[in-house]
Amino acid sequence: MLPRFMDVIEIERAAPANIPTGLGFRAGAAFTDLTPPMGTWTAGWGPGLAPRRAVNFVSRLFARVLVLDDGAGERVALIACDLHAGSRYLSERVAALTAREGFHVGRVVLVGAHNHAGPGNLYASPWFDAFATSYPWVRGFHRELADDLCERIAAAVKQACAALRPARVGHGVVPVWNWTVNRSLEAGLNNFQGQAESDVRARLATLHGGAPPEVRELERLLVDPRLHLLAAIGTDGAPIGAFSTFAGHAALLAREHGALGGDWFGAAQQTAEALLYARTGVRPVIGLGAGAIGDVDPRPPGMTLAELIRKRQSSLAENLQLVKQHGARLGAALVEAFDLAARTATEVKLSVRFAEPEIRRDTVPTDRGPARLPDEARIGASTLAGSELGPGYLSEGLRDDDPANANDPHWPKVDDDLGMAIIQPVLDVLQFQPTKLPLRLVQVGTVAVVGLSGEPTTWLAHRLSELVVASSQGVEQVMVAGTCGDYSGYFTSGREYELQHYEGASTLWGRYTERWLHQSIDRLAKAGPVVPGGIARFDFEPFTGTKRRRLADYRSPGGPVLQAPKLQVLRGKLRISGGLLWNANAPVPLFEWGEWLRVQTATGEALPIEPHVRLDELGGALWWSVELADWAGLAGRKVTVVLAHHDGAGRFELEVPPRLRSG
Repeated sequence: MLPRFMDVIEIERAAPANIPTGLGFRAGAAFTDLTPPMGTWTAGWGPGLAPRRAVNFVSRLFARVLVLDDGAGERVALIACDLHAGSRYLSERVAALTAREGFHVGRVVLVGAHNHAGPGNLYASPWFDAFATSYPWVRGFHRELADDLCERIAAAVKQACAALRPARVGHGVVPVWNWTVNRSLEAGLNNFQGQAESDVRARLATLHGGAPPEVRELERLLVDPRLHLLAAIGTDGAPIGAFSTFAGHAALLAREHGALGGDWFGAAQQTAEALLYARTGVRPVIGLGAGAIGDVDPRPPGMTLAELIRKRQSSLAENLQLVKQHGARLGAALVEAFDLAARTATEVKLSVRFAEPEIRRDTVPTDRGPARLPDEARIGASTLAGSELGPGYLSEGLRDDDPANANDPHWPKVDDDLGMAIIQPVLDVLQFQPTKLPLRLVQVGTVAVVGLSGEPTTWLAHRLSELVVASSQGVEQVMVAGTCGDYSGYFTSGREYELQHYEGASTLWGRYTERWLHQSIDRLAKAGPVVPGGIARFDFEPFTGTKRRRLADYRSPGGPVLQAPKLQVLRGKLRISGGLLWNANAPVPLFEWGEWLRVQTATGEALPIEPHVRLDELGGALWWSVELADWAGLAGRKVTVVLAHHDGAGRFELEVPPRLRSG
């Protein structure tokens, strides 16, 4: 029986409709806006002394969908979303909403970017709905927001299905060396016990096509630098869309800024789409999801950790320059990988395998005989150390060195440190952590997409990829997709787990997790396709934070604005700004930032803008601004600002004088 503060949601898995056959290989793509309201509690940084809410809007969030249909009765939706994770609730609800299009939950491959500047409380899992957001300030499942996101993603899947057309699919791989580092190097090197550093360095330098000579530091070598991309090309040669994965935490936006945006993964996707549109006249949908991200952080070439932290935290403007720099590099790599994939594109067959094995008390083989996994999920004290970009208040490496406790499947994890008493109330809900971990294996021709419900480290993902190639017929390349279909914390190798760094301490199911994943993926690779049935159950805590309530029947914008728009010139750019009233509990639709504000010329031509919004929660105000770098043609002319926002609406004519005094 659940305690009285818990609730239950059950989603019945509908039988998928039959998929049409005999139409040949087809593909379709679509995208949808997922940007939540300002003031949303953000995910990824964990407990904190101050609440973490979205108070600075910097870019919109999207889900990008690529649907592949092989014409032989199989189809799959590859979805990359600018969220912390593609949670189990989101996956199950999207599958239920698209069953008429032939989807079940195994055919919905929902991969998060592991974005730390997006909404939290989307898991319907008590532990991560508290710990991954902003405990003790908020906890619980924000069902209204989650359902809105599900409906939007499902609508995009349906749109992609409606757009299916004859196509080919190809795979491209581009190494992006020197832009990421292994943030847990000591634990990563523990995978090479007994080997000389020179031998380890030589081995790492030859992996993944070989590192360039300027990449010498071990922390930059012990990563997977490969950008994997599946591209769909119409038979007429026009690009349709792509799904890709890359290893690196989408946590470049510093938590101190309270940013809401897509971080460098979002910037990379937008860069790639713009570059391909400029070249082809067609704007394909380019999705990018998390790869083997567990122990990998972004860092520009030649920059030290101290320099990176200073630039991230000094100001939001300087932080955004880092985001744009990383996004530009990764966006260029996406285009390069797309071109490579287009050259090899062909018609292929699809194979979809899905399983949700029970990890609790399962048995795995070891060198010492069979070993059983734990009875319950548990974190170690070093979880509260945090990562290098989001440090906590305890130390890494807190471990139990007493071999007498070696029979405990969580050993050498320490969970009785006094520092953990601070979060004891939320530790109690770990008993409700789901014990079935969804796993996906989608084969697209000779490429396998392996969906893992957590954050795999570099070396664990490397060994899993080798296993999939060996266990699956016809697989030559493996794309490991992390935070796919659920979020279950970190997945570390056995050797990494021994040292109890942040990642090992956050491996919820103990020291045999890697062996269990190998066993489960091997079984999945050798199994046949199965249509999941039954009921998907979610034990959850209701949301405790303030929230802008969902309003399904929203027709008209709000009342008067707080401050009418005004013009000024700052640093040579034309700046238009104003203010809106804001109510934390107002009934509103989900934001679509591109629709509530327009700046247009006297002839009605809309100017390209991307507004910045800052929330002053205490003052009950949203302060917005847009900047135009190229405004010479507007001097001496009128522009019209059209606001159609539920927190304020109006139409305002402003005259741009021939000369404006810089402010």
